[in-house]
Amino acid sequence: NKTEHKLLSLIASKDDEKNRLREVLREIKCVEDSLATLTDAERKVLQALYVEGRSANELAAAEYSSRSTIYRIRDDALIKFTRALFGAVIT
Repeated sequence: NKTEHKLLSLIASKDDEKNRLREVLREIKCVEDSLATLTDAERKVLQALYVEGRSANELAAAEYSSRSTIYRIRDDALIKFTRALFGAVIT
C-alpha cells in the first residue's frame, strides 16, 4: 500500500544518507591526516592564500620574506599534501 511504500522509501533514503555521511567523514579524516604532514609554515601559507584569500605579496610583507619564498613554500606544501592524500604525483 501507499503508506508502506513511503515508509520503505524513507528507510532507504535514511540508509543512503548514513552511508554518505560515513564516506564524507572518511574523506575529512584523509584530508586532516594529509594536512598533518605539513609544517606549521606550510599550513599557514596555504591557509592564508586559499582560505583567507590573501595575496602572496601581502603574505610576504607580513612574514618579512619574499614573494618567491611564499610561492616555494606553497608549491612544496601542495606537493606534500597531494602525495599524502593521493599517493605519488608527477611534478
